[in-house]
Amino acid sequence: MPPVGASMGSMRLGSVVKTGKRKSKRRRRRSADEGSYVCPSCGEQIVIPLDRSEGSDQRYVEDCPVCCNPNVISVEYDPAWTEPRVWAEAE
Repeated sequence: MPPVGASMGSMRLGSVVKTGKRKSKRRRRRSADEGSYVCPSCGEQIVIPLDRSEGSDQRYVEDCPVCCNPNVISVEYDPAWTEPRVWAEAE
């Protein structure tokens, strides 16, 4: 039988009520001018700003902000896609 003042699935501890539900992680929604890639050296997901004015096919070198290894970042835009394609290769 649950303690007085507590309902099934919850437990009252002082002024804090625990329901037994886990808080789900919220993923930050990326804006249209952001993309992400996975660093080939350290495996971290990196979010980068995108600039459509630089053309539909872009390639440039950028150091990973986590492991500092250089990566060749590739970005492709296509009107048929909902999001640009972004990937990285080790330099």
